[in-house]
Amino acid sequence: MARLCQGDASGMMLCRLSPKTVQDLLSGHPEFRSLRIACENGPENTVVGGSKAELEALAGLCKSTNVKATMVDVPFAFHTFAMDPMMESFSHQLRSVRLKSPAIPVGSGLRGRILSLDEPIEPSYFAEHCRETLQFHRLTDDIVATYSGADKAVALIEMGPSAASKWPGSIPD
Repeated sequence: MARLCQGDASGMMLCRLSPKTVQDLLSGHPEFRSLRIACENGPENTVVGGSKAELEALAGLCKSTNVKATMVDVPFAFHTFAMDPMMESFSHQLRSVRLKSPAIPVGSGLRGRILSLDEPIEPSYFAEHCRETLQFHRLTDDIVATYSGADKAVALIEMGPSAASKWPGSIPD
């Protein structure tokens, strides 16, 4: 997939705001026309993707309003329009992949829930996963609700490229 992505004009930024607050903020500022929510990581942890110039402007607004925000060290704005140039080729490549039904429950950040064992995962799912907003927070809520109980505890570990990806979403000082 990385070979299919081009350019370096997009990026991602983690904001210590709820997805709804971020959406309202983006909707209320026409200068942020390219910015989209890429990942809903937690109640107060939202990743925004889009043009680097607009992200820098959003970072300035966050700083001026005492909202913690940090750029994410990634080469592109995954889960946004920035993936569009590679979608056709990636989708074509995915059609050659043969998938089996899962033998264990699979958590889907794209769907924001645990998929049922009889729910098919088509190759197109992975293209959607690249392009669409991830709902990690909903998924973690579903995992906890499904697997915790009086006699069970649930521990979740997210593995990511930096401290900015720690669950439930701490932003380094």
